[in-house]
Amino acid sequence: MNKKGDEFMRNCTQCNNRFTFLDRLKALFNGHLKCTHCNADYEPKINGYRGIYFFVIIMANAFVFNNIIILNDFMLKITLQILTIIITFPLFDLLPHRWHRYEKIN
Repeated sequence: MNKKGDEFMRNCTQCNNRFTFLDRLKALFNGHLKCTHCNADYEPKINGYRGIYFFVIIMANAFVFNNIIILNDFMLKITLQILTIIITFPLFDLLPHRWHRYEKIN
């Protein structure tokens, strides 16, 4: 089902070392997942889960700011919505690895 090198990741495919929360946190800032044991690098592949997550974040954000938090100042409302999106969107990368696909780059 998966192409070679295109894996759902819990463990490194080279050395079977389990990726930790700290490894995922580092991948959030580095842009790639690196095994601490054998230094194998994996880059995230684009998948539908990221799109679904982003769509849910946008819809929830619009619902909350239009129906629950009613602000009269339009610029404040837009600024808070953008700030909320900027903070919540990267959290997808901290979710469990079964929702991510990675491809080995070296």
